[in-house]
Amino acid sequence: MSENEKHDYKTQQITCPACLDDNATALTHILDIPYYDDFILVNMNCNKCGYKATDFYNSRSKGHTIHEYSVTDISDDSTKIVRSQEATVKIPEIETEIEPIGTGSSWIRNIEGLLEDIHEKLKVMLRDFDNKNTIRSVEKRIKKLKQLMRYEIPFRIIVDDPSGNSLILPADKSKLKISVEEQL
Repeated sequence: MSENEKHDYKTQQITCPACLDDNATALTHILDIPYYDDFILVNMNCNKCGYKATDFYNSRSKGHTIHEYSVTDISDDSTKIVRSQEATVKIPEIETEIEPIGTGSSWIRNIEGLLEDIHEKLKVMLRDFDNKNTIRSVEKRIKKLKQLMRYEIPFRIIVDDPSGNSLILPADKSKLKISVEEQL
C-alpha cells in the first residue's frame, strides 16, 4: 500500500437493497489515488440473503467521463482498469463491449486480467451456440483476441462511464485520453 493511500475504513449498518433486512453492512474505504481525486470503495454484504456488491465512487465526479488507453506493448500490462457499476468497457479492435449488468458488477483488472476474462466468456459463447455463422464469428474474435493477449497488434481500451466513477490507472500517462461529456 502506498504512503499516499489513506487508511480510512468505516463500517456501518444499512438496509439490504435485495431483502430489506436492516442488518446488512457497508464497508467504505477512501482511496487517495495519485493524479486522481479521492475515490471511495464501498463493499456491501447481507448475511441474511447473501447479497454482495462492490462499487467505486469518485468523491469529485465531473459527470460522464470517457477514458481511452492505447495499448501498444507488454509494458502496458500494469495498467489498471477500475470499472464502476455504470460503466461500459469497450475494445473496438475485437468488437467487444462489457456493459453494466446491475448491482455488484464493479471490478478492478489489469489488461491481462481483462483480456483473459473476455477470452473465457468467448469460449463459453462457443459452447452455447449452434449457428455456424455465429460460431465462425466468435472464433475470429478469439483469434484476434489472442493476438492482443500477445501484444502483437495495438488496441484501445475505452471506459465510458456516465457516473464518472470509473478510471484507468495508466502504465504510461501519455497513452491515456480522458474526456468529460457535457451534461444536458
